[in-house]
Amino acid sequence: MDDFVEPGAVRHGNFINYYDFNSAPERRDLLPLDDDLWRTTTEASQQPYLVLDVGCNAGNFTQLLYEFLVQKKPNRKIIMLGVDIDPVLIERATQANQFKENVFYSCYNVMEYDDAENCIANHLKAQGKYQFDVVCCFSITMWIHLNNGDDGLLRFLDLMVQLSEILVIEPQPWSCYKNAVRRMKRAGAQDTFPLFGALKMRNDVEQSIKDYLKCKKLLAIIYESDATKWKRKICFYRKGA
Repeated sequence: MDDFVEPGAVRHGNFINYYDFNSAPERRDLLPLDDDLWRTTTEASQQPYLVLDVGCNAGNFTQLLYEFLVQKKPNRKIIMLGVDIDPVLIERATQANQFKENVFYSCYNVMEYDDAENCIANHLKAQGKYQFDVVCCFSITMWIHLNNGDDGLLRFLDLMVQLSEILVIEPQPWSCYKNAVRRMKRAGAQDTFPLFGALKMRNDVEQSIKDYLKCKKLLAIIYESDATKWKRKICFYRKGA
């Protein structure tokens, strides 16, 4: 894990005290209450309702989301997988896990999805499914973008579309990118984010993500939350809507 004192001065967003300044309950309270927005094609089946939380950090929000969905879908078995690039955070999430039979955590870099040790693919296979009902990407697109460039961000979005029926994204605005670079420099990092200067998706990065998902991937946006105190909106996309 990046060993910087300043919160946010980390290369992959894997800061240890994330939920001290970005409240998990506040994010949960922005989720839609309309049952139809959580409805998928597995609704009439006996299959579990599968959720993937990408960049789950220490699992605080993952646990709240599980409780939220259990209340929304009392007749469905909810199974969640949280993945994060940081082994220390995954260890903390695992130790604090209150729902060990239904919520699972694994240390994994989603940009290495074709890796033979693919916990996401293995999880789907174990459940007899080819995609998740819901894939959540809360405040992670910036870190994918900064570390993998424009093409990397689009590859990430392609993968998330492939894995989901409902895709939930909370993208960071461009101001967050500049703050991330500034914090890394202030913390003494030498190379900060080498790809930052070459990014073409910049001031309109949030709209670029929306346009790509709606126009290129033919996903319909079915819900957009109010902005958080960090000026981010939670957007729900559905295939074939």
